[in-house]
Amino acid sequence: ILNVKKVHPLRKVGPVIDWDLVLAMEPLTIAGAVLGSFVNKMLPPLVLTISLAVILSLMGWKTLTKGHGMWNVETQKISQKTAGGPYF
Repeated sequence: ILNVKKVHPLRKVGPVIDWDLVLAMEPLTIAGAVLGSFVNKMLPPLVLTISLAVILSLMGWKTLTKGHGMWNVETQKISQKTAGGPYF
C-alpha cells in the first residue's frame, strides 16, 4: 500500500511495483500455497521432513555450484585485468 504511488528511482517513469510481474506470479504463489497445505495434511511427518530436506539440499547444491562458477569467471576477469601490473 505504501509503494503504490512511488515512482521507480532509476527509470523515473512508471511505478516501483511491476504490476505485470505481480499478475504473472501471484496466481502461481497462491496455487503453491494451497498445494503445499494439501501435501502437508496428507503426508506423514517423516516423509514430509525427508522430502523438504532433499529439496533444500538440491537447491543449496545448485546455488553453490552456480556461485562457484560465477566466482571463477570473476577471478579470471580480475587476473586478466591485473596481468600487466600490480593489483592496487
